[in-house]
Amino acid sequence: MTGLAQRLRRVTATGLCGPFAVALISVLALWHVATAQTLGVPEGAYGPHSWPLFALVPLVAGMALLCTLRTCAFVARKPSQQDSPAAADPGARRVLLAIALIALYGAGFAFVGFLLSTIIFMLLWLVFTRYRNPVSLVLISVLGTILPLYLLVKVAYMPLPRGVGVFEEATIQIYHWLRLF
Repeated sequence: MTGLAQRLRRVTATGLCGPFAVALISVLALWHVATAQTLGVPEGAYGPHSWPLFALVPLVAGMALLCTLRTCAFVARKPSQQDSPAAADPGARRVLLAIALIALYGAGFAFVGFLLSTIIFMLLWLVFTRYRNPVSLVLISVLGTILPLYLLVKVAYMPLPRGVGVFEEATIQIYHWLRLF
């Protein structure tokens, strides 16, 4: 078991696990988006259905570049540096928590809706990044959601997810208060 643990420690010391996982998931998502059938959209037309491509292509390219740079840096190190036990990275847990928070935010769109999930995400993100002023937390979360909401709904006429059940009713009520409909 010690041989396996030592190999695992050596692989994680490269710093490639996270970028490689993000690159793999991004490639799979890009493949799904590129092969999914979009109903009612002419071939080659841009619209709300094409924004994932615009986001995923640079993400895949960036992660591939990062993996390449980290692999080159790992290969260039001396063997004595590679074989020494890697120091525990205190930021690794925070990075994983940040990734989980972002993933929950994206997953919350369908159930909670854009408006409420964005307010909750911004509030949790500010707390996660150790921002502690309660008045500023609320103002940044609410205004940082309402301003893009106006831009997307009123200016771009982009339909955003409203949520399901009670969340949809709350979102529609808030839209009425904000004069978005």
